[in-house]
Formats: sequence, C-alpha cells, structure tokens
Amino acid sequence: MTKKQYERANKAVFPVTIIGLIMMLMVIITVIKVSGIVSWIQIAVILLSLVTNVIFYVTKKDTKTCATALMLSVSLSYAVAMCIGVEKIQYIYAFPFLFASMVYLNKRYVMGGNAVVIIANVIRTIRAALAGEEMSEYLIILVVLFVAAYCSQVISSLLQKFNEENMEHINEAAKEQENITKNLIMVADNISDHFVKAKDMIDLLEESINSNHFAMNNIAESTESTAESIQRQAVMCAEIRDNTDTAERETVKMIEASNVTKENVSEGTKLVRGLKEQARNVEEASKVTVDATNQLTLKVEEVQNIIGAILNISNQTNLLALNASIEAARAGEAGKGFAVVAEEIRKLSEQTKEASNQITHIIEQLIDDVKKATDSIDLSAASIHKQNEMIDTTKNKFELIDQEVNELTKTIYNTEKIIKEILNSTGVIADNITHLSSTSEEVAASSTEGAKTSKDAVEEMKKVTQVLNSIYLLAKDLKKYAN
Repeated sequence: MTKKQYERANKAVFPVTIIGLIMMLMVIITVIKVSGIVSWIQIAVILLSLVTNVIFYVTKKDTKTCATALMLSVSLSYAVAMCIGVEKIQYIYAFPFLFASMVYLNKRYVMGGNAVVIIANVIRTIRAALAGEEMSEYLIILVVLFVAAYCSQVISSLLQKFNEENMEHINEAAKEQENITKNLIMVADNISDHFVKAKDMIDLLEESINSNHFAMNNIAESTESTAESIQRQAVMCAEIRDNTDTAERETVKMIEASNVTKENVSEGTKLVRGLKEQARNVEEASKVTVDATNQLTLKVEEVQNIIGAILNISNQTNLLALNASIEAARAGEAGKGFAVVAEEIRKLSEQTKEASNQITHIIEQLIDDVKKATDSIDLSAASIHKQNEMIDTTKNKFELIDQEVNELTKTIYNTEKIIKEILNSTGVIADNITHLSSTSEEVAASSTEGAKTSKDAVEEMKKVTQVLNSIYLLAKDLKKYAN
C-alpha cells in the first residue's frame, strides 16, 4: 500500500478503534466496585491503548507503523478484557476490530486479530467452565467468532490475491508495450538516418548529372569548332564517363539503402502488430480486474449479511436484559443489584447495535470505493481503445511509408537505367570524336541525345528527392505517434 492508501485506511480504522475502546472502558467502570483490581488493570490497559492510538495517528497516520500500532493496541485491550475480565458481553467487540483489520488487505493483521479473538474467548470459556457457569451461551459465542474469523480470513486472502494477480498482469503488459514502443522509435530513427544518407547520395548524384548535362551541352555546341575544341571535347567526354561511373556507384548504394529502408518498414509493421496484440492483452487484463472487483462486491455483501446476524444477536441480548429486569423487579429489594447489571447489559446491546451500524456505514463506503475503482477501470479500457486507434493510425503510416519506398525503388531503378543510357551515349561520343571529320553529324546527334537524357535524369532526381522527403515526414509522424 502507498502512503496515501495507508492514510485513508488509518482514517477509517482510527474512529472504530477509539469508539470500541471507550465502550469497553465504560463497561468496566460500571462494574469496578464488583471486580476491584481486575477492573483497574483493564482500565490501565485501555487508557494506554487509547493514548497509543492517538499518538501514532497524529504523528504517523500515513504509515504502516500507525496501522500496526492500531491493531496491536486494540488486540491487547481485547485480550486482557476477555482473559481477566468478568463482563461476558465484551466478546462482541471482536467484530469491529476484525472487520477493521480487513481494510489493510494484510494477511498478518487479519490472522493476528483472529488468533487473539479465538484464543482470548477460548480462555474465557475455560474460566466459565471452571467457575461452573452455564456453557451453552459461551459455546454459541465461540462458534459465531470462529465463523467470523474464517470469513474475514478468506475474504482478505481473496482480495489480496486478486490485487496481486491484476497488478502482475498489468505490469507485464506495460513492460511489453514499452519495449515495443522503444523498438518502434528505433525503427523511425533508422528510417531518418537512412533518409539523410540517401539524400546525400541524391545530392551527389544530382550534381554529377548536372555536370553531365552541362558537358553534353558543351559538346553539342562545339561540334563545329576547331581541333582545339575537339580536344577539349575529348577531355570533357572523359569527365562525363568518370562522373557517370560515380553516379552509377551512388545509384547502387542508393538501391541498397532503399532495400534496408524497406526491411525497416517491414519490421516496423510487425512491431505495430505486436503492439496491437499487447494492447489487446491489457484490455483483457482490465476485464479480469472488473471481474475481481465484482467478486469483491459480492464478498462485501456477505459481510453485510454477517453484520445482520450480529444485529440479531444484539436484539436477543437486549430482550434477555429486559427479562432480567422484570425478574429483578419481582425479586424486590434483593434484585436491585441484578437490575442494575441487566440495565447495563441492555445499554451494551444498544452500543453493539450502534457499532454494527457504523461498520455497515464503513462497508457502504468500501462499496463506493469499489464502484470508483470500477469506473477507473472503465476509463482505462477507454484509454486502451484510444490507443488501439492510434496503433491503427501508426499502421496506416507504415503502409504509406511502404508505398513511398516502393515508389522510390522504382524511381531509382529508372535512374540507373538512364545512367546506363548516358554511359552508352558517352561511349558513342568518345568513339566518334576520333573520327570527327567524317562523322560530325553523328557526334552532334549523339550529343543532343545525351543532353536530353541528362535532362530526363535531372527530372527523375527531383522525383526521388520528393519521395525521400515524403518518407522523412512519415518517419517523423511515426516517431510522434510512438512517443
């Protein structure tokens, strides 16, 4: 439990323990003249418990230490009252203390409280048997306490088990989802990195093609020049071949980068599918939590039924006290003392009824908290549904990236084909330059074709640049959705 949860739990348990201890104190004070030193011992223990409760609640109400102090103090007071006290009705105070211990969802608190209650009442029953008292009522009390202890133990165990299982499922699903998101971001980063590399390659390729285009124009303009111009064309032709070779190598690299990008896109698509599967698992875990909360509500209703039984016992006790008062009145002067005791028993019965009503109020608050938890789980389910929509959007982005990558690959292959055509045209130009005197028209035609081809290559490079920019923007969108 967190500090906030301990503070809320202690806030609910503290008034129950204080009221219970005060009621025990009032009962002991009414019979102090009868039991003497035994009553003074009980009073001292109860006062010590009251002071301890107040001190720990004021100073450490948001800690487990305060919870432990509250449980130990009331357990000590109850054990002393049952082991050495003479007031049989005090067994009833076990019920608010047992139900209060269930608030912490701690098996040790519940088991410790049950052990104190059962052992103390067994000792009280043995004392009554040794004193020759009627045992039927004591045995009924023991059976009721055993049933209450068993119910509190089972409910606490189930609640704690449900809570641990739900938290385990949610944490595992959250970790899986976090890992997939990290991988998704890594894929987006890889796409961005490859985009930068591909853009650099395209810039270099575009520069080479522009140089080719410029050289082709110079060749076309200088076909009618002198031998010096022919020599200059030969040099430029060699440069064209070198630049075209460079462009071809860069094109090969760009094809490889395109293939890597395509693989990353495929991997990202698989990760998105895995993310959607994990989101489905989280949704199923939320449904399990809802079922567990419904089970909790059913168990709390069972506790309410037990409280009803306690109220019935209180009413029976009140009726017995009334009969005792009538018998005391018939006895006259000799029955006055017994009448006082009967009146106190009736008051204790009323106080028991009031305490049971307070417990019922606490249980109703617990039901309200369960309803709030259910609303919170429904809100989580809505968030998961929204997340599924975002996953679908991410999947669509990946599909768009895949389409753009395919378009990029197609454009690159077209560029490679054009560059090969440039190489072929340049080879023809180089061969014709050596025979320029007899083949000037052929050189001019080849130069014109080379210039046109270079222009087409420039246009294709512009398309490649647009496709890469689209991929980069999609990668940024993907990273944004992943974050």
